[in-house]
Amino acid sequence: MTEEKKNDEDQLREILEFLQRKLLISATSSDQPFSIPFELKSEDFMKFARRDLKDTTEERSLVNALSNIKRAIDCRTASLLCFFGVYDRSKKEDWNFPQSTDFLLKVGVLAPNILRKINKKRNELEHDFKKPIHEEVTDFLDIAQLFFAFTEQFLQKTYEEFEVRLVTRGEKIADFPSLSIRIHSQKGFIELELQKSSNESAKIEIPASDEENYTKILSRIVKGIINR
Repeated sequence: MTEEKKNDEDQLREILEFLQRKLLISATSSDQPFSIPFELKSEDFMKFARRDLKDTTEERSLVNALSNIKRAIDCRTASLLCFFGVYDRSKKEDWNFPQSTDFLLKVGVLAPNILRKINKKRNELEHDFKKPIHEEVTDFLDIAQLFFAFTEQFLQKTYEEFEVRLVTRGEKIADFPSLSIRIHSQKGFIELELQKSSNESAKIEIPASDEENYTKILSRIVKGIINR
């Protein structure tokens, strides 16, 4: 093992130990929503689904509504993967829907089992040619809306940096140690800097390919966003 690699492992271990303590996480962000690289967004597919459901007389409308709800959920899931910097990896490794939601579960984003049921219903429609029922499709639409409402907090802003400090009784203890975290979503890595004192710090980058450590860091960020 090279000296540089050993230093990186020591720094990462120190940072992970720091993250296990009672922490206060704050964020620096812009009011601009996170940039999603898709021409059609999840909201577009939801609009299509609502329009489809207005026609209750045709089975075709129910089929189209169900398909658009599934597309909306797939698009929102892909958007979250973009935010967390793993979208390119998911494309390269050809992740299916369960693999994508498994990742979101690992980092603490709400991905209830009902989403898998929606995927199952879509598969039944495509492969077994089962007719959807209006009440079921409406329920699926409501569930999708709950999923979007919860995950909107990750995409409604562009997060530039997360600052992590030790706390006691809800207030920070001191300026040091502190940890800054930046997600480089497009490049697929997380940049970490642990400031031990005014003149001593430890820096390291965690690539998305290091899933174990990458998801550990992301799970702390997710908690910080949810608990803001």
